[in-house]
Parts: sequence; C-alpha cells; structure tokens
Amino acid sequence: MDTEKTTEKKTGWTFLDTAIVLLFAAAAVLALLLLLPEGEGETKTVNVTITIFKNDEVIAKAIEEDVGGEIALGTSGEYTGKLTNVTYETAKELSYVEESMEYVYTYYPDNVDINVTLELECSVDDTAITFEGTELRVGTGLRISAKDYAVTGYIISTDVVGEEE
Repeated sequence: MDTEKTTEKKTGWTFLDTAIVLLFAAAAVLALLLLLPEGEGETKTVNVTITIFKNDEVIAKAIEEDVGGEIALGTSGEYTGKLTNVTYETAKELSYVEESMEYVYTYYPDNVDINVTLELECSVDDTAITFEGTELRVGTGLRISAKDYAVTGYIISTDVVGEEE
C-alpha cells in the first residue's frame, strides 16, 4: 500500500479573485473620470458685472470713458472683454452696531463704488461659466486694466445673454 498522500492545489477562479478584479476595474474608472478633462461647454455671450469698492471718482470717470471698447482682463492683460456699462455712487459699507442691535450704512464721501459690466465670450455648461479657464462665480476677483488705470473688482452677477432665469 502506498501511504504517501499527494496534495494537489486546485487552480480555479475564486470569489476573492473576482473581488480583486472588480476593485481594480472600479479604481481605473474612477481615475479616468477624475483625470480626463471635462467636456467643453457651449460658447455664449455673458454679461459679467463687477463692483470695485471704495475707489477714486477719477478712476470711475477714466473707466467710463472706455465704454464700448475693449478692456484688458487679468493680471497679465492677455485677455480682453467689451466694456458695456459703468455706474458709480458714493461708497458705503454696511456694518452692525451691537449697542442698538441694528445694521447701518457708513458713507465715504471721498470715494465711490464702481459697477462695471463686461461682455465676455464664455464657455457655458450645466455647472459653470468659464472664461479662459477660470470659473466666473459671484465673489470671484477680476482685474481690469487700461492705459490710465488697473483695478480689481468682485463679480456680483453673471447673466448669459438671451437666456431667461
């Protein structure tokens, strides 16, 4: 009689093998979704309004002279947009007074708040309005400049031309 036992391993596909393959497949799909660039949105005209707080009236008038023309955007000035409207009013700041528990405006008669409307060609999709790779959102800083001035304002509204809200 042969008393030696032969031990043979089964080399079949197991549940653990399947789980490992599914885990790697899920990781690959997730990596592709994160690394691939998002689809380009449709190019549309967008009116972007920025406010430049507490500035000099001379700057407001210099910007106003450029209405209807092209204006440089960004720190390098390599992009341009059309300046369509400029308004300004005495600068004011809303603050809270603890003693009276109310909000009050403080006016700064030597300064003005300047509202500038720009017409830009942007990429528009369901999630964002993008201008030259930068998402335009309310509160985002935007620098405008010309020969006589360079100022930074903050976006207060973005409106796609021809679309109802």
